Amino acid sequence: MHKLDKTRVRNIVLETFEILWSKLSTIYPSEPTTTQYKHIAADFLKLWNLPNRVGVIDGKHIAIIRQQNSGTLFYNYTRFYSIVLMAACDARYTFTSDSIGSYAGQSDGGNTK
Repeated sequence: MHKLDKTRVRNIVLETFEILWSKLSTIYPSEPTTTQYKHIAADFLKLWNLPNRVGVIDGKHIAIIRQQNSGTLFYNYTRFYSIVLMAACDARYTFTSDSIGSYAGQSDGGNTK
């Protein structure tokens, strides 16, 4: 696969994420406050005539190559290995929440195996 040991790969990944975080953290959305949720709900009613909504959510399975010793954690109901990308948006298509990397075998209700 590669000729780098696990420690070196880990350090490269951590350093890369640290740089990304330092550059992107100022624009990364934080969890909405109660007041922001009220504004989001008002927008859904005004723009889409949908009362009592604070977000819309969708997800996507991202195909991966099965990791060694992962068993069926990443095996999904459509019979391929994947991780799950999920995101929520407000009424104006702005991301308010995201989740990347959940097990494909995990249920929509969030129950783990």
